[in-house]
Amino acid sequence: MTRPLPACAILLAALFAAGPAHAQMPPLPGTEWGVHDPGGAERFLRFGGDGRVSGSAGCNRFTGPYERDGTRLSLGPLATTRRMCPSEVMEAEQAFLSALSRTAGIASLDALVLELAGEGGEPLLTLRRRDVD
Repeated sequence: MTRPLPACAILLAALFAAGPAHAQMPPLPGTEWGVHDPGGAERFLRFGGDGRVSGSAGCNRFTGPYERDGTRLSLGPLATTRRMCPSEVMEAEQAFLSALSRTAGIASLDALVLELAGEGGEPLLTLRRRDVD
């Protein structure tokens, strides 16, 4: 006759079966993330279910492919429109696009915050979820 497992043993088994912490990260397809800008320029990106990312860098719109494998994330190459805006908007846009192109991974991801990291793990951008109430 076998004895039932204690509840704590069942919980530990479930945690180990779940795999590494990044396996618990929410999916990206269908989500939209943005950077708060007190100046009012919209900087955001939307992850499509088709492996494409699109959005606005503040003045210009962009689109391109993305690939995710666990905590690894690459964006681009990104194609952008070529509108001209005031220099301070263009400088912020260039910094945003540069951070996106240097993205190599996800530092953290939860239901409301996505932190992008570079190849060496350095933080690049902190984005907030835009498509939730």
